[in-house]
Amino acid sequence: MGYGKIFWIDERPIRKTLQENFKHLIEGASSCKSSNPATDFGTATDRKELFAKIGNCIIQLTKREGSEKFSLPFNGQANVFNYAATLHSTSETLLMWTGNKLRRLGVDFFANQSFKTIVNLEKETDYNCIAFALDHHIRNSIINKTSKWDNIAATKGEYSIYWLYEDYSQRHNPKNDSVVGEQFLNLMLTNWSSSKSILNHGNAINKVCFLLEPQFAFFIWTQNCLRILADIDTEKVLDYLKKDSE
Repeated sequence: MGYGKIFWIDERPIRKTLQENFKHLIEGASSCKSSNPATDFGTATDRKELFAKIGNCIIQLTKREGSEKFSLPFNGQANVFNYAATLHSTSETLLMWTGNKLRRLGVDFFANQSFKTIVNLEKETDYNCIAFALDHHIRNSIINKTSKWDNIAATKGEYSIYWLYEDYSQRHNPKNDSVVGEQFLNLMLTNWSSSKSILNHGNAINKVCFLLEPQFAFFIWTQNCLRILADIDTEKVLDYLKKDSE
């Protein structure tokens, strides 16, 4: 049993820095030849000047406790790395992306009727306004042979949502800041996978999805995992909540 540290990123200042000073990483990711562009195309200079800086911010963020808001800047831009919540592996709760912030709704919204209202709200909303986990839909289109693989996350993305397991962050050695930053960028720049190991800690850092500013989304933390609500079988969750309330 342990905790997950939920955080969200304003990708725009990071992508601006990549475009200006580390364009080879974007080009490597865009080539669709790697699911680990930061690892495969990064240099020793990148690890020292970029990866370590990002990794240090993520570790600072994920060592926070409680519900107090906390953000860190990046290259002069405020509120790039943003702490959202610390959730126990046995907790069940909902979170909402409002368009530019991630808010925890809490257990009250996990009641059967409240959850049903949220599910119906998503069903009645225009598809383009709701965020989905990108790799899920792209993978299906490739399997159905309706599209070729395209790593959209290499060049697109305004915000993204992650969690890091506390059992890694509490044991982190500052000399490994660059490893954390490298694995974060591997996730940010690809839609090929949703989690990465950090050293010998399997699936330590996890990406839920990336979002565009006009979109909204609901997320559910359950079974020690954060998932976007639009991509799960909500009918099964409603059945579970109904039985639980009886």
